[in-house]
Amino acid sequence: MLLPAIDAGLMETHLSTHEGKLFKLHTFYHQAEDPHLKELLLLQIKVMKVHVPVMLSFFNPHLNEWIELPMVDELYHDLFSLPHSTDGNHSVDKPIALEAKSTATEMAQENFTSALMMKNENVKHVHVHMALQQYELLKKFEKYLKHKGWAAWHLNASKKGQLETIQKYQHLLQQA
Repeated sequence: MLLPAIDAGLMETHLSTHEGKLFKLHTFYHQAEDPHLKELLLLQIKVMKVHVPVMLSFFNPHLNEWIELPMVDELYHDLFSLPHSTDGNHSVDKPIALEAKSTATEMAQENFTSALMMKNENVKHVHVHMALQQYELLKKFEKYLKHKGWAAWHLNASKKGQLETIQKYQHLLQQA
């Protein structure tokens, strides 16, 4: 198949991004001390490595069949049982976990945004699923960060503000 130029350009950018992010993740893996974090980093590396041959296969002009993104089974079950905690609060692990979470967020956003712009239905389909896989990784890093007490703090809205919002937009329910 011949790809629409936008699809080819976006995937070429993704492959370049994968090259840099995989290097960073490998570096993080070798620096991390917590075995749970190392396990998560390996999973993220595995997921991104699964994406590369799929994208490259789209560039083969002789392939015309529908291509599916392989499942990564480890994404859909707990890799480690929390609340088990490792000994110590490793100083390098916190920034590594925060950056790995950020990487999963960026990749999910990039894959989904690209899918919205892509023209080939198969390429679009695969990139939506790549975004969902990165979202699963994001949730795992959030769980790890929360367990370690490193999760970002967030401010909750007020009860009054939420009720006022309902009142302000209640009229939308009445419109046809």
